Amino acid sequence: MTSFPIGSSVLLQNLVKGAHLNDKKGIVKNSPDATTGRQEVYVFEAQKSMAIKPTNLRYEPRELSSLSISEMEGLLISKTKDDEDENKWKGMDKE
Repeated sequence: MTSFPIGSSVLLQNLVKGAHLNDKKGIVKNSPDATTGRQEVYVFEAQKSMAIKPTNLRYEPRELSSLSISEMEGLLISKTKDDEDENKWKGMDKE
């Protein structure tokens, strides 16, 4: 399952029950929940956090120069963790 790094600026999409929130901006507040797979997203227009499936999120288009230091760090840390997880399991399928 695809997830978004903490601190990512996202847009909500394809929501059925909350269709009025589609294309609204939010910021990812945590990693996916182990049980539901949803991520906590603070939705600015609703002024509250909501549990959203990563499939209902997309990155907000932004220029690299507009990212804060913490956003860049979050992206780098996430990428590093993804690489570590991949390398951790390499060769495990061999007998």
